[in-house]
Amino acid sequence: MRFRDLTGSRFGRYVVLGRQGHDGRNRACWSCLCDCGVKKVIRGGDLKAGVIRSCGCLFREESRKRMVEINRRKYVSV
Repeated sequence: MRFRDLTGSRFGRYVVLGRQGHDGRNRACWSCLCDCGVKKVIRGGDLKAGVIRSCGCLFREESRKRMVEINRRKYVSV
């Protein structure tokens, strides 16, 4: 398989900063920066497949929005 440089690419909320080496199964790992400022090392296959879209900030943000909507519906008088 041919090497594909992902540096500068965007996957969800991540921007790839550069190659970080390989994991235990010889799969390419990349250093990534989330929009919220968190840096993580992620396997390239997970980025390309869309398995990982953020460091967890996206889940927390969506959860907050759902809870606000649930509370709004709960306390709105009809």
